[in-house]
Amino acid sequence: MKTADIKTNSARQESGAWIGDIPEMGDFEVRVRGAQCASARALRNKLIRALPAKLRTDPAGIPIEELDRIETEVILGAILLEWRNWEDEPYSPDTARRVLADPDLAAVRDAVLWAAMQVGRHDDAAHAADLGN
Repeated sequence: MKTADIKTNSARQESGAWIGDIPEMGDFEVRVRGAQCASARALRNKLIRALPAKLRTDPAGIPIEELDRIETEVILGAILLEWRNWEDEPYSPDTARRVLADPDLAAVRDAVLWAAMQVGRHDDAAHAADLGN
């Protein structure tokens, strides 16, 4: 392994990028920030701290429903910027909220999270192309 193989572009993770070639999603593309960008980490922390102490300190952990709610809010508030190439669901914040809350459209949530993990791992030429979009 070489350092160059694992190094990420942290500035790109913060600013976001268009990510395509998402497995099983055809030509669907999303513009996302990195999953661990500063704004996502801060929002996640804020939402967890806002939970009642009983939930935060429960030995069984935070209930999955709460974790799902927090993840959705982090995606909407800090990660997902927009999408394209989805003919019958053009991007809007309201549409994104509805889609990400729909368990029958979990593939979209998975696609957004997958894309957020890719930001900053692409070459500089791809980033230069993103800046033109």
